[in-house]
Amino acid sequence: MLAGRMHLANAADGEVLEAPVWGANKEPFEQVQLQLTRDPRPLPKLVLNPEVKSIFDFKIEDMTIINYDPHPHIKGAVAV
Repeated sequence: MLAGRMHLANAADGEVLEAPVWGANKEPFEQVQLQLTRDPRPLPKLVLNPEVKSIFDFKIEDMTIINYDPHPHIKGAVAV
């Protein structure tokens, strides 16, 4: 089992974050490196039906996600 901490630097404000990374091989570290190469995209918006007045009355049809533009999937093993 490999374990490590990756230091993630935020160039915008100089903040440095630590993230624990665990795995049976070096694959998780490669996945994190790939994720860090991706440019952020605009956030999607959740639009709720304005005719629904109670939170308990919402159905899936009353919700719409617009402008969702995900990056391609990063494949990796998941421990269970």
